Amino acid sequence: MQTTKQEIFNAARELFIEKGFKKTNISEITAEVGIAVGSFYNFYSSKEEVFMDVFVKEDQALKKRIKNSINFDGDISTVVKELIKKLHEGMKNNPILVEWYKKEDFKTITKKVGEPYVDEVNEGDAFYSFFLEIVGKWQSEGKLDQHWDKEYILALFNSVAFIDLHKDEIGEEYFPELLEDLIKFIVRGLEP
Repeated sequence: MQTTKQEIFNAARELFIEKGFKKTNISEITAEVGIAVGSFYNFYSSKEEVFMDVFVKEDQALKKRIKNSINFDGDISTVVKELIKKLHEGMKNNPILVEWYKKEDFKTITKKVGEPYVDEVNEGDAFYSFFLEIVGKWQSEGKLDQHWDKEYILALFNSVAFIDLHKDEIGEEYFPELLEDLIKFIVRGLEP
């Protein structure tokens, strides 16, 4: 039987879900597929690379579900709050995506696969492109001031999403109100 990259991907995904990134090793992945460890390297250069492939697919699936579940024609503050809430819930409830919250582990993973790989993944993010279009639509409808760069607006919303990673440093007692207020203040500042 000829092993495919997809079979390695599937086995790795199951092990990452079951054991997490740190506790999964290449020999376990190859044992699941029934190949020698050396054969793994015909498809992936490292455990980190296969993890990033799995992570990206999980991330894309989550964003697709979110995209299809939100009415982007509603009030901007409400849309952004709902979007960030669903992103956080989806990430925290997925054992693969939760690795993103483990800052040191994820830093190690991205360092190993390299910045160009991470940049390539981000450039291919269909949700990012979709949200840029939504921001442009809001600007053309007069809901957001047109002089703001769309990517800058998206960076503002992304920064709010990252704040959730620092709840313990900021003070958990301020959440979720802090996020809601920040979104409200950002949207007010972007209005014409």
